[in-house]
Amino acid sequence: LPTFFKEFETVAKEAAINSDDLKMKKETLCYVDAKTMHFWRSLNTFKDGQKTWDKFKKEVLLNYPGAEQVPETMTDTLKRVVTKFVKSGVLNSQELAKYHREFATVSKSLTKHGILSGVQVAGYYVQVFPDSVHAQLNMHLQVQHMAKKKGEAYALA
Repeated sequence: LPTFFKEFETVAKEAAINSDDLKMKKETLCYVDAKTMHFWRSLNTFKDGQKTWDKFKKEVLLNYPGAEQVPETMTDTLKRVVTKFVKSGVLNSQELAKYHREFATVSKSLTKHGILSGVQVAGYYVQVFPDSVHAQLNMHLQVQHMAKKKGEAYALA
């Protein structure tokens, strides 16, 4: 949950709603399942317009024992790994191996904690390659994995 809230706050900041506590509380409901949404709506800090976003988060976390355990990494960490290799380039097999190790270390934690899906991880992974390599990879993968359904991720193994 702390990771969920941190990721939500990042998106909320980009959407310029992070200074509106009421909007933050309402919009966060769009990202949870129906059962969770109903529960969060019932919390006193949600119903009370005078209660801040931070107080709402605190009340939510109090209702989920153990939820404050944060995974070792965040999406921002993965973005930094990708950006680092986009800037330096992946020009040989040694650089590719180094990129893969750094990327896998971060992405495994994100998928393990349900922060990113396999499709999202794959989307980040290929960002370091030029468009010509993307096209070649897609063609090669389509030939080797004809049974894969559209929208499923290819394994990064």
